Amino acid sequence: MHRRVRGEVLLEFVRAGNVVKVSAIHVDTDTEVCLVGSSMAGRYGLQTAVMAKLAYVLSKRKDHAKWTIAADGNEGRSATPGGRPAPLYP
Repeated sequence: MHRRVRGEVLLEFVRAGNVVKVSAIHVDTDTEVCLVGSSMAGRYGLQTAVMAKLAYVLSKRKDHAKWTIAADGNEGRSATPGGRPAPLYP
């Protein structure tokens, strides 16, 4: 199943010999994923792989890193039952 990522994503490709490290950062949630692949895989193949990994990570974190309007009307992270802000990285 192909998943898509909403929002702005920054990509970085760093070549070191015959491998390439690809980093993807989801700007809205500050979520970063990385992978290392063969330089023979090509830019499109590596980009597709890192975007699939980012979509997977975001789908697992969607309930924890959701930015919403709190019950008191303030924008930001919703509060936990104890009144403290929800952790950004649980």
